[in-house]
Amino acid sequence: MAGYTRKGVMLWVAALAAIVAFAGGCEQAELKANEEQVKAQQRQIDELQKQIAAMKAQQSYAAPATAGAYPAAALGTPGSCDRNVMRLASRRGGKEFSSGNLTRALGYYRDALTACPGNARAALNVARTYEAIGNREQAIRYYRQVAASSGGNPKDVEAARTALSRLSASR
Repeated sequence: MAGYTRKGVMLWVAALAAIVAFAGGCEQAELKANEEQVKAQQRQIDELQKQIAAMKAQQSYAAPATAGAYPAAALGTPGSCDRNVMRLASRRGGKEFSSGNLTRALGYYRDALTACPGNARAALNVARTYEAIGNREQAIRYYRQVAASSGGNPKDVEAARTALSRLSASR
């Protein structure tokens, strides 16, 4: 420290400390700004995901491929009613519906209706699921099908008529 005074060294250390503090403050401000930007982007992503889910729920359902979902031996001939496939699909649809996965439930219920095209219970399940999704038009279509059925369970027919009255009154 031959050419330096104590005061000069102290000023130099103070200046260095100020520079470090300033740089650290800039980094902190930049870090905070980045965190705020990430939070804003996450809110945007969450909102977009909600909008996508709502749009999917409003779209007419296109059944997913269910290859392998049912045993090959359970598939009936065209025009027939395969009660085993209907029961299996209805059971799976019920599990999905109760767990809140309405799109998958609808796929299974539509499979059940495909297995037994005239079955009022299968059509009622499809109608209820469309109603839960918010697709009123499709729900009414299937409720009408059940209400007009002649060979179904009278309780299913009455449930469909009640739903049609409720949906008509809520317009």
